[in-house]
Amino acid sequence: FTHQLEERFDWGNVDMRLQVEGAVISGAQIFSDCLYPDFIRSLEVCLNKRGYLIEDISKALSVLRPSYSAYVDDVLLMMKKEIN
Repeated sequence: FTHQLEERFDWGNVDMRLQVEGAVISGAQIFSDCLYPDFIRSLEVCLNKRGYLIEDISKALSVLRPSYSAYVDDVLLMMKKEIN
């Protein structure tokens, strides 16, 4: 993996490993002790094949907002710190 991001949130630990090729996320693997494994699996799917720009990532994760708004906000903040 070319990028590893890790952070502890109130709702769980997130260890995100991204393979980035040509500014595109070609693979995402996320480990977490979050009590919502569906969110983590959905997060991996949403990130795969997305541009490695916070705008692209934010757009991709918008589909998860209705069910996981607070978690999406936390993950985006973590990623903004690393990407920008």
